Amino acid sequence: MEKDKGKRKYVERYSSSAKRVKMSSSGGKPMKKVFCNLKKCETNSMSWSQRNVCVLKGDSCAATIDSPSFTREVKQPNKQEMWFNVNGRYIRFSIAEFCLVTGLRYDGVDGRPMLDEKPSSVKDAYFKDLKVVTSEDIKRVFISLDDAPDLDVIKIGIIYLITSYLFATSYPKVVDQYIFALVDDFATLETFPWGRYLFETTLLSLKKGLSKQTSHYRLIGFLVAFQVWLYEYIPALERNVATRIYKKYPRIINWTAHKHPSVSMLEDKVFGNENVVINDIDPSEVELTMPYMIGFKYELHIYYDTKYDL
Repeated sequence: MEKDKGKRKYVERYSSSAKRVKMSSSGGKPMKKVFCNLKKCETNSMSWSQRNVCVLKGDSCAATIDSPSFTREVKQPNKQEMWFNVNGRYIRFSIAEFCLVTGLRYDGVDGRPMLDEKPSSVKDAYFKDLKVVTSEDIKRVFISLDDAPDLDVIKIGIIYLITSYLFATSYPKVVDQYIFALVDDFATLETFPWGRYLFETTLLSLKKGLSKQTSHYRLIGFLVAFQVWLYEYIPALERNVATRIYKKYPRIINWTAHKHPSVSMLEDKVFGNENVVINDIDPSEVELTMPYMIGFKYELHIYYDTKYDL
């Protein structure tokens, strides 16, 4: 009874927080303050790691993987997942782990084709002279917003977060029309299945990178989710790569990372260490009630048939 009571209180607190965010997204001061802090990070020329402490508590820029440890992928029948063998333990990267880590929703209608046909007041007001708008154009305008209306700061701030953090690349990417249309419709924005879409993008990038016959390749997508997924599974990374600063939900806010470990260190202390511990990252009862865990069944245990080994 006490356990259920505590669970209800947590859900109530979560719901109250969600309502406050929803109210502030209509132009309130709390939401504007978030994006003003983000703009301050950019104008002060902070490093990627410094900016991410302010925003995401981790690295979300386009990343380069050069560790042979990531070549330990194992073949398995589900093409919407990736599995890895770390010293005899199998760990899974699927939409379930992605949503569990990021707090981004799987459930929802992906209305991109329809949204691509909609006009945008923000685009017309700030980018009308550009035939093609890139992520660098968004950054330039975002930093220069001094006396803009609060709602415009919020809308362009959201576009900046989406293009520079969620869909991070190392090159100026063209900003799709559906993103401009989404920020003009907060109700649709809040129910858009970002988790599903971002996972598909990130998974495709990882699969392409790992399929290359080289130990050095560049990845795109929401790679911070993949990084945090590893931190959650492998405690040794907490001691050598990342630092846990919270124990909250979603799990992505619990970590910060400033170190750039060498391949030899990772092999010696983590992936090549026969005594390395692998955790289970099963969701708690509270996490299973969260909106971002709706739409799929989380399999608590994974079973692997060695006939699929690469």
